[in-house]
Formats: sequence, structure tokens, C-alpha cells
Amino acid sequence: MDESVSGVASEPVAPERSPSLQRLFADARERLPRALGRRERRAEMLIGGGFVLAAVCLAVLVPTDRTLDWSNALVATLLLALSSRVMFEVGSTYTMPTQLAFVPMLFLLPPELVPLFAAAGLALGKLSSVAQGELAIGRVSMALGDSWYSLGPALVVALAGGQTAGQIAWPLLIVALASQFAIEFAASRARDVLHGSASLREQVAESRWIYLVDALLAPVGFAIALAAVGRPWRSCWRLRFSPSSRSSLASGWRGSNHCWS
Repeated sequence: MDESVSGVASEPVAPERSPSLQRLFADARERLPRALGRRERRAEMLIGGGFVLAAVCLAVLVPTDRTLDWSNALVATLLLALSSRVMFEVGSTYTMPTQLAFVPMLFLLPPELVPLFAAAGLALGKLSSVAQGELAIGRVSMALGDSWYSLGPALVVALAGGQTAGQIAWPLLIVALASQFAIEFAASRARDVLHGSASLREQVAESRWIYLVDALLAPVGFAIALAAVGRPWRSCWRLRFSPSSRSSLASGWRGSNHCWS
């Protein structure tokens, strides 16, 4: 909750200065190695199950003419998984630089299938945390609920006919980004209510800088998509693993997507 110095809700404060958000942060970290509780399982069945239903409906009902290249899909999924390993936590959520892989996915893979591959990438990233003993195996399923952000942009690009990065009109890019924020915020709010954790004001406090950084990273991801035309993922791979890109990621906040621990 946004708090003033006196403890009365008033002007918004930065998450790192909010005792309630810091409490959520500590609670979230403590849950990581623990199995899902009963309430968490019910919540994730609803949120994750809802995502699967929506993603399958998108894939079936809004097909495009873009052919699925499995090599592109594999590289895309691996890059998103690697990006998801760079985490910055705020309150009960954390963010990741997945925009760098997600945005190119929209223009290199059939957009109607992108949410499914995005979920696979997040699950793969969580599995690596399980292998390192940082995460309980049951929490890998939470990747489904983490993937709601992908549905809005995928729907926008699919309805546009699966246009390439060089073909799509810039107003549609704005609509796609806005839909990402709107759907992600709604899914996060439903998740918070089901888990009985962050209030609406706490969620807004957590979200403000996350969506700002998302908006800043989206053009970078789009530039990668443009550069990858005719040579899919080569430029993205260089950006992800070059010394300069690692230095850039380490020097400041980089993130996207509300995700639960």
C-alpha cells in the first residue's frame, strides 16, 4: 500500500520505501523453495487454466498465413527462457527483460502461437531455477499465469494478418503494447485477489516503474525484429550475449512482466 511517513495512505511512495511492499517482497522470497499451498494451487489452477484456454482459443480461432519455423521457435523459446533468468523483484512480483525476446517472437513466429511459446520459455526458465535448488518444482506451473501479458499483443498482430515488423503500422504497435499492459494488470489483479496478498494500491505501486521499463524495452525488441528479417535471431543472439549487452543489463533496471514467485 502507498504510505506516507505517518503510515496513513496518501501520496504514492517508491516500492523500496514502502514497509508493506517490502513485507510482500520478503514473503515472496520465502515462498520460492516451498511447495504451493492449497490456496495458491487453487489460484494458479484458475489463472493458469484461464491462460491455457485463452491461448488455445487464439491459436484456433485467429489463424494467420505465417508458417511456423521450428528452428526459429526453438531459438525464441530458449532466448525467452534465458531472459527470464534476469530478475528484479518489487514487492510480491518480479520483472524480467523478456521484451527483448518476446517482441521479435511476434513478428518471426505465427502470432497466434506466440503465447504458447512464451509460456514454454518461462517454464523452461523456472525449471533451471528448480535444478539449482532455488524454486520448488510445483511453482513451475506458475509460468502459465505469468504468460497472460503475451495474449494482447499476439491478438493484435494476428488480427492484423500476421504482418512483419517492416509492414505493421506504428499505431498498431501502440495498441499492442497497451493491450499487454491492460491484460497483464487485470490478470495480476485477479491473482492478487485469489492469493489474498497485495491490495490494488500496492499493485499500482509495484507496476508503475515496471510498465515504464516495458515501454522503453519494447522499441529495442522491435528493432531486433527488424534486424532479424532474413536472418532470424542472429542479431538477437548477439545482443543477448555480447559483452556490451551484458554490461548494459547489469548497469540498470531491465524488466518486463508481472510474475509471481
